[in-house]
Amino acid sequence: MGGMTLRRASLWGLLIAVLLGITFATVRNELEKWRRPSLPRIAALPSFQLQEREGSLLGTADLAGAPWVASFLFTRCPEGCATVAARMADLHGTLATDSPVHLVTLTVDPEHDTAAVLRGFARSWGADRPPSRWWWFTGAPEEILPLVREGFLLGAGPEELSAEGADPASGIVSSGRLVLVDGEGWIRGYYDAANDGEMALLRRDLAGLMASSR
Repeated sequence: MGGMTLRRASLWGLLIAVLLGITFATVRNELEKWRRPSLPRIAALPSFQLQEREGSLLGTADLAGAPWVASFLFTRCPEGCATVAARMADLHGTLATDSPVHLVTLTVDPEHDTAAVLRGFARSWGADRPPSRWWWFTGAPEEILPLVREGFLLGAGPEELSAEGADPASGIVSSGRLVLVDGEGWIRGYYDAANDGEMALLRRDLAGLMASSR
């Protein structure tokens, strides 16, 4: 009789512990949602279709449905673009095999950065490693540069040398910020590639968008 009572007490104790654990996890998740303000919808990207380095025409229709991260550089860039490429390579290396997330890099020097040039440059940064979801875009200057300036709201191309991200040697402007875009084509955040804290924030915000899109 005493043994049966002890077993019942143990089972009740286990059940209470499980219920308390579930309650704690639920409360913690709700507190995290409360502590984290929702990401603003900064601007809607216009529809675009550009030449990917492997020759395909890809764009917003192919990126719809899951969040993605955009970056901007040019292959003749002496310094800052390496930081951008390295951050993107780090993100690419952490993508799960079944992740729907894409990474997108647009050249802001499309007259020089042809598909063939981008293929070699992308390979040097490990963009061909599976899962290969890192797309590199080039195209006509009249397509790409207005998209970066008016769509992504960033400086791009040959502009005044006083502009943010300008390279005096080439006279080309390229932003050092990564852009988080949701599955509906809305810009949800900008992150300085040179700042470790902002890159950690990008990863958190990307995970948050992924969770909310499921």
